[in-house]
Amino acid sequence: MTSLRPVRPASATPDSLSATIRPGFPVAARRALARCASIVSIAALLCVLTLVSATAAAAQETGTLTGRVLEQDNSQPVADVVVRLHDLGISTVTDADGMFRFTDVPEGAHILVVEHLAYGDQSREIAVNPGEDLRLDVRLSPRTIELEPLVVEAVTELERRRISTGHSINEVGPAQLSEAARRGLALSDVLAQHLPGLRVRSGRTGSCVEYRSTSAQGGCNDVSIYVDGVRSAVPSLLYFSMPIEDIARVELLSPLQASTRFGMAAGGGALLVETKTGPQRRREAASEDLVSGFDWSLEEQRYGWERVFASSFVGNAVGLAVGLGLANQCLDIDTGIGGLRPRCTGILTTGTGILALALPSAAGGYSAGWAGQTDRSKGRFLPAALGSAMAATAGYLLLIEGRSNESRPAETAGIVLLAVGTPLMTTLADRIFRVLR
Repeated sequence: MTSLRPVRPASATPDSLSATIRPGFPVAARRALARCASIVSIAALLCVLTLVSATAAAAQETGTLTGRVLEQDNSQPVADVVVRLHDLGISTVTDADGMFRFTDVPEGAHILVVEHLAYGDQSREIAVNPGEDLRLDVRLSPRTIELEPLVVEAVTELERRRISTGHSINEVGPAQLSEAARRGLALSDVLAQHLPGLRVRSGRTGSCVEYRSTSAQGGCNDVSIYVDGVRSAVPSLLYFSMPIEDIARVELLSPLQASTRFGMAAGGGALLVETKTGPQRRREAASEDLVSGFDWSLEEQRYGWERVFASSFVGNAVGLAVGLGLANQCLDIDTGIGGLRPRCTGILTTGTGILALALPSAAGGYSAGWAGQTDRSKGRFLPAALGSAMAATAGYLLLIEGRSNESRPAETAGIVLLAVGTPLMTTLADRIFRVLR
């Protein structure tokens, strides 16, 4: 009799599992797959461990550099300083607190360079240890910035014209004309001697002066002559009749230049003759004799208004005291007739009146010029004294008018104008009418 007993299933193995999933797969192949899966798992684990160890090793070979740039004298942070690791070719700029930072700096020695316009360039050697945060304090001191000297070259009017026109300029200047006048030469002789572009020939009707490139055979292609900008109708007469000592300058224009400037009438060239009494010379003389025109941009010092006014006030006061003291000896204000009444002879009366006006004007003008002078400029006595005299005259007239008519406001206005207005006008005149020392 056969008895039936339950059978426990065997434990599941990779082989049995594989056989269960894929019953038709060979047993040897299933075992090979199992071994490969085990090998791949071990290899992946080894790769992960290698990567972690390499990262840790790399982290151990770099460090961090942190620093702050300060001013040497007051320990204030310096912003916008360029900080470089010269050998690595990396750089950064300090912030408002003077801080800078470099990360992942390789271990070893490096050259730290600090650059700033006001503090110059500085460098030092540093050493970075693996895994270390190196902290530095860099202190800078200001330096003097030296600039290249500025060379100013003055260009004459002749050179300026030569540069602007692009043409060479043939000219007979004051030195050659003075020498010709001393030797008694005529204008034609001067032209032949100093202007090689001209051909000068003498004939029965006078001299023929023509440009060499336009010389006419058997005739004369005279150059045109412009004296102080006015064309001469008979050029040949000027070569002998015009005194050399009256000429300031002679310039020769080529036919192209002359025709461009004056038209075809000057197609043979032109001579520009400037006399010493011509309009151009008068303008130059007038510009040199201007009562004003001082360029205050050239003045390095501030004009001392207070000092000049105080000095002018004292000088004017002393002049008024002496002048009025002398005037009272020969002049008296008559309230009956409304004016001045003389008490001395005519000459003495006139002299004291002039002194009463001249003394405060002269004293105020001299004091203002003395107090206002600088290293580059000085005041002019005559304009300052005239300005003072104008104000003093108005003050005297108001004072006389007020006392003779018993008008208190007019008298007060005259006193104020004499005491304060006169030095104020003197100061203003000294400020305007100045010249270089």
